[in-house]
Amino acid sequence: MKKGIILIVIAVFISQLMAAPSLDVREPPVTDVWDWTGPIVDPDALNGQWFRDNTTFQEEFRTHEFYDNVEGSGGGTMSCFAIEGYVIMIQYQAGNIIAFDIEATITNDTPAYSEWADGSNSHDEFLSTQDQYEGTLWDTKLTAEFALNQFMQMPSMWTGPYRDRQEYIVAVNEDQEAWYCWTPDNPEPDLIPWGDYYVPTWDFGDIPPGMSSTRTLQFTCAGAGIPPADTRYNVIVNSYDFHEDVLLNRTTSLKISTWIDEIYTDICQPYPQYPEGPLRASDCSVFHNINPENPVELSSFTATYTTDGPTLGWVTQSEVDNIGWNVYRANTGNFDESDQINGNLIAGAGTTYEPTEYIYIDESQLQVDNTYYYWVENRDAAGMTETYGPISLTIPDNNGESPDAPIIEGSIRNYPNPFYPTTEISFMMNEPGQVEVTIFNSKGQMVTTLFNGYYDEETFNVAWNGRDNSGKEVTSGVYMYVIKTDSGTYSRKMVITK
Repeated sequence: MKKGIILIVIAVFISQLMAAPSLDVREPPVTDVWDWTGPIVDPDALNGQWFRDNTTFQEEFRTHEFYDNVEGSGGGTMSCFAIEGYVIMIQYQAGNIIAFDIEATITNDTPAYSEWADGSNSHDEFLSTQDQYEGTLWDTKLTAEFALNQFMQMPSMWTGPYRDRQEYIVAVNEDQEAWYCWTPDNPEPDLIPWGDYYVPTWDFGDIPPGMSSTRTLQFTCAGAGIPPADTRYNVIVNSYDFHEDVLLNRTTSLKISTWIDEIYTDICQPYPQYPEGPLRASDCSVFHNINPENPVELSSFTATYTTDGPTLGWVTQSEVDNIGWNVYRANTGNFDESDQINGNLIAGAGTTYEPTEYIYIDESQLQVDNTYYYWVENRDAAGMTETYGPISLTIPDNNGESPDAPIIEGSIRNYPNPFYPTTEISFMMNEPGQVEVTIFNSKGQMVTTLFNGYYDEETFNVAWNGRDNSGKEVTSGVYMYVIKTDSGTYSRKMVITK
């Protein structure tokens, strides 16, 4: 994100790259104080692109940059649609633009292998095309380099056209600030301190391959607004009128210097073939990490004894690339002494940001009054594993029955069984209480919840129509319904035949 001779160096390296997924962000070493590209803790930005939170002022960085060029040295007409932005609202005053909104979308369409592929790529000053990243864009951020984070953040020593123009574009709803190093044509480098200039940044979250994330970016125009004679006026209006992409991201990038110093590139040359189509006059950058801190967020892990035996249940709030689970049991709390007890991998949810429930029944013959320890282990698509636990369970000598159990043992049934398309689950209750009835498939994955609430009648009845939470009809096979109460958990099997 630098100007002048530094960008010339970047262009030389970019020309060697073909289309590729995003690469590491590493800035070349710099020696001049006005070329520093990171905060005082990392002035050369060797860790990646730096950001600062608007509220806490905590600084963080992203290691990779995501591009929408189909060839590293190209851009322009070779741009694809991985990073798009369209003006969806314009507000005028006295004929000038005083505010506008951009709907921005980032699509993770990597990989792109060939020179003219309709895909995305990145460049890096030091890495070859073999050192490329493919996968989820983690903690993704988009920076709008044509705008200011705040008007008052414009460095005071930047004189001439840099502070005299009052129609700066200023972000309204940004989440963070991105470190920006731009040396104006008349710099006073001895006066430029660290961290004196940032550009607005928005969080776009995690974007798995083939998925996209969209946000609305809001801007105002300082002073009297942008008049029709300003080059940027037509850029904004044409995007609104003709649905033209206003967020172009490519090698010959147009950044904040463009919007302040008219239409020039970062090396102070007129932009080639401007206006290269109707709209090629703005720029943004997209940065991300490559590894999540918590690929699977486990919110609960329980063990209860039911009439079917030890029953394990666990709930995830989100999963990323999770292909499945294994279950381990030991006589002690030492995982090294445990054995895997599930025969086949319990299928995971892949990538989801919705809660997912699992259940597993240990059908082994276990000793009464012995305490056993359980772990669950998730495995991702790359073969990496993470283990959770242990939780302990002591095997009772009464087969799980309790004299004050709210459900009368022997009353639990579903009819018909086997069934298609509908069955009714029923049981008798000794006393009112909280009841939850959940359906699981044979892999232990939650299919749907039929009831979750307080029940005060003697006989409980609930029907299942053989559909999941989304309303989709499930396949034939063995399913399990699990009844949870304040003081016990019960499970039964049923079969759908079509």
